Amino acid sequence: TGVIAGAPYRIDVPAGWRGGLVVYAHGYAEAGAPARTPPLNGWLRALLDRGWAVAQSDYRRGGWAVAEGVEDTERLRAHFVARHGRPD
Repeated sequence: TGVIAGAPYRIDVPAGWRGGLVVYAHGYAEAGAPARTPPLNGWLRALLDRGWAVAQSDYRRGGWAVAEGVEDTERLRAHFVARHGRPD
C-alpha cells in the first residue's frame, strides 16, 4: 500500500505469482469523499487466490474524475511494472 501522486493504492501479489495482473478501476466516487486505501474485496481476493496479482487505487479526486482516474490507474500500472516486473 502507499500513495502515488495523491492517490492511495494497494497491490497484492500471491506467492508463486505466475505473471497475470488485474488492474481494478473502481469507477465513480462521491465528490468530496476522502481518498482511502482500497480494501481487498471478496471477488478480488478470489482472483488473488487463483494466482493473479491485483492492483487497485483510489483516485486523487472524487466526483466525475474520468481523466484523473485514467491517469492514476496508469501510474499504478507503471509502478507495478517497476516493482514487480512486466505482467504477462
